[in-house]
Amino acid sequence: QGSTVFDDKPKKAQKRKSGLAKVGRLGDFKIEKPIGEGSMGEVFLATQSSLDRRVALKLLPKEFAGNATLLERFLREAKSLAALDHPHIVRVYSMGEEAGHHYAAIEFIDGASLQDILDQKKRLSVGDAIHIALVCASALEHAHNLGIIHRDIKPTNILISRDGRAKVADFGLVKLVDADMSMTAT
Repeated sequence: QGSTVFDDKPKKAQKRKSGLAKVGRLGDFKIEKPIGEGSMGEVFLATQSSLDRRVALKLLPKEFAGNATLLERFLREAKSLAALDHPHIVRVYSMGEEAGHHYAAIEFIDGASLQDILDQKKRLSVGDAIHIALVCASALEHAHNLGIIHRDIKPTNILISRDGRAKVADFGLVKLVDADMSMTAT
C-alpha cells in the first residue's frame, strides 16, 4: 500500500555528541552516520555485521549510564519494545553494552517522522490521516493488551516509511500496567 505523504527533502543535520560516528564500529555494528536524537540518546544508522541488516542503533549517552534511573528507563524501553510483535510498531532486534555504551538495535525505518511530513506538507489528505490514525490505534491497542501504555504518542514518534507504512516508535516513557510508578517524573 503506497502513500502520498512522503516527499524527498533533505533532513536537518543532527548534532554529533558522542563522536561514535568517527569510531566506525560498536561490537557487531558498523556505524554509518547519525540519524536522530531522542530523549534518551543519539540514534545512528548502522549495519549489524552478523546478519547484514541495517538498524537504527539507539545509544544511551555515557553520562546517563551512571544514573541508575535513566539506565533502567532506557533498558525498560528496549525490553518493552522487544515484547511487542506488531506490524505497526518499530521492532527491537537486540540490546547490550559495548565499550561503556548501552545500546538498543532497532528496526531502521527509511522515511521520516509524521512531524517532519506535517512540517513539510502542513496537512495530510483525509485518507492518509485516517489510515495513519487507524494503524497507530491498532498498534497502541496491541501494546495495551500486553500491559504496555506508550504515554508519549505524538507526530515525532510516528515514523512513515518511504512506501507509506506507519510505525509507532519511542516507547521511552512507557508505563507498564501494575508496575512500579517510581520511574515517572512530571
